[in-house]
Amino acid sequence: MRGCCPASSPAGSTAAGVIGAVAAERAPLVSIATEDGVTHRLWRLGDPGEQATIAGDLAGRRALIADGHHRYAAYLGLQAELRAAGRGAGPWDYGLAFLVDSDAYPPRVGAIHHVLPSLGPDRAAELAKGAFTVQDLPSGSGLAEAQGCLAEAGRTGIAFLLAGGGPGVALRLLSQPDPVQVAASMPAGVSAPWQSLDASVFQQLLVGRIWGITDTLRDVLINHDAAEAARIASSLGGTAVISNAPSFEDVIQIAARGERVPSKSTSFGPKPRTGLILRTFGPPG
Repeated sequence: MRGCCPASSPAGSTAAGVIGAVAAERAPLVSIATEDGVTHRLWRLGDPGEQATIAGDLAGRRALIADGHHRYAAYLGLQAELRAAGRGAGPWDYGLAFLVDSDAYPPRVGAIHHVLPSLGPDRAAELAKGAFTVQDLPSGSGLAEAQGCLAEAGRTGIAFLLAGGGPGVALRLLSQPDPVQVAASMPAGVSAPWQSLDASVFQQLLVGRIWGITDTLRDVLINHDAAEAARIASSLGGTAVISNAPSFEDVIQIAARGERVPSKSTSFGPKPRTGLILRTFGPPG
């Protein structure tokens, strides 16, 4: 689970002081340089006094769960299950989290793109005309150029880019969705900011209402790279839906209302290398 701490520690705060001193004065347990050029270093803070200092400093602060809501829900579910079984306190009262000072390391929010293996791009575009303005981009437009058009359209509203289907297939820009259809597609009780997210319109209007696709991991694939999503869609004869990234301000606004952005709709950084830290429930030793 990864969290961003919007109220970052001021200079000279006790938590920052402890962590800075440990990093400066002690050798890390692990130091790994990965193929992307990032060096990951890991220290252990086992001293009870250091732990108490850090816990006390963080106690009055807030954190946004940027990624891993399902893990947090699983933590709470496991805790409730074992306590209901009479197990009392135990390791199920704790969970791994990666906290980031969002002032020192501002969050980077990336887009999540989708591939629909069972829907060809021509059919996807034709169906979308019932609720969107659909524009064929000039013949010969590359994906990078098309993403520039997508970004420009996204400055004034919701927009998507359709790709896939193999060489020679037009890239299409979807924009200006019908507000009546957008509102009609939304679940009850969600806020206006939630409804205005590109990811919400993709999930509720495009996938669920216009294309009639069940949003499962088999029928709606996800990818962090637009070019790879387009390649996969072409190889499957399906459609890649390329999206703009939401702003961090949009995510914070949604979180402040007690809501969560649609699942698999954002990619947050910075983050630790997958597998760098693992936690088990087995007995020590």
